[in-house]
Amino acid sequence: MKLKKLYSLITIVGGSCFAFAQVGINTTTPQASLDVIGNVGDISTKDGIMAPRISKQQLAAKSAGTYGTGQTGALVYVSDVTPPTGVTPSLVQVSDITANGYYFFNGIQWKNVNDSAVNIYNSNGTLSGIRTVATGGNTLTFNNASNSSVTVATSATEGRLVATGSNRGSIGLTSGTSLLNVFQDTGSLGQIVTSGASTGLNVATNNATPISLLTNGATRMTVASGGNVGIGTTAPSNALHVNATDPLRLQGLTAGVTSTDPLMVVDATGVVKTIGTLSSLSIPNPAVFRLETAQTDFLSSQGIGGSQVVPMSVVKNTIPGLSYNSGTSTITFPAGTYQLTFVYEGTHNQTSCTLSSYFVDFPLNAGSARIHNTAAHNLGSTSNHGGTITYATTVPANRTWTIALGRGQSGNCSGTGMLLFAGSTQLLVFRIGD
Repeated sequence: MKLKKLYSLITIVGGSCFAFAQVGINTTTPQASLDVIGNVGDISTKDGIMAPRISKQQLAAKSAGTYGTGQTGALVYVSDVTPPTGVTPSLVQVSDITANGYYFFNGIQWKNVNDSAVNIYNSNGTLSGIRTVATGGNTLTFNNASNSSVTVATSATEGRLVATGSNRGSIGLTSGTSLLNVFQDTGSLGQIVTSGASTGLNVATNNATPISLLTNGATRMTVASGGNVGIGTTAPSNALHVNATDPLRLQGLTAGVTSTDPLMVVDATGVVKTIGTLSSLSIPNPAVFRLETAQTDFLSSQGIGGSQVVPMSVVKNTIPGLSYNSGTSTITFPAGTYQLTFVYEGTHNQTSCTLSSYFVDFPLNAGSARIHNTAAHNLGSTSNHGGTITYATTVPANRTWTIALGRGQSGNCSGTGMLLFAGSTQLLVFRIGD
């Protein structure tokens, strides 16, 4: 039965060849040298034409010269590309066979039927127009397993890499869990953001060139190659060089300490310098204390050399670190050099009292220094007298001193009858240096 069908096919093909020089299968009107129409009426029929199936090894083992110019256009299907071994006279003709598929002989070598098409994986090519790759919501990944780069280049004068989105265009760079994102939101700020395990962000040059920040097309800030920073200048001569009208404003400053914080000055070229602390310049800082309530029979119980506390109130205190206990009339000093001036005014209506003598025991280091003052005056109700006792001294930190006035030894007044005036009796403390 099979033999009969074969003879029939040979008869049909042979007859077609002699009559028409064309062969048709499943057609009586072939349109080419060989015209095969699929058997569409039988769903179990396997339609198709199968080229000779052969391995790369078998082609390489062909005798030299088996395939030449006379075989140009020969078509085979390579079903195995295992590298040839053993005797392979035609090895050079199979060098381009790299994957299973259809190959044709071009008169010299076997070539893949797609050889004339550009394969972007192993060949260069040129776009003939705009091309779009629609990912359909899927990720497109370029994965380079080596340390080589994946490059997007252009031979034009401007190379651009564009990432566009309806709400955000962004480029993300990832190394492990360290992330760097460059993105621009619609109608918002462009941003460069690090996240994840990233430990920071460097903006750097690896050669002797500056870094500049521009706004509105103009350079606003420059970091020179040597590290100097210029604002309003591209050639900073100092670590920070600002060139502008009203160039500096500082807000949110806290109060300084005159004894430790250095003063800032600007020289004729605009360079900022320090000239030491306010204390080191010996500019006085005052503290003022005043007797608010007159003291009757003051020193009445004190003999010569005795003293009595003068209960003053603080009027003004601009000396950092100086404190006053109004309950005990005691001043606590920060270390420094001081000038203390005690001003008193009073009367002493006592028989034979015409010469009043007073003293103040001023603080000096850990001890004290007694300074006297004596005033002559009338008897009785017109015995008004006053004086000023001034002393310059140095004291250590936290030295305490109680405001007091004592009875001197060169006067002739004692006992009751003395009135120490309020308002005109006061103490002035000036801190004049460290």
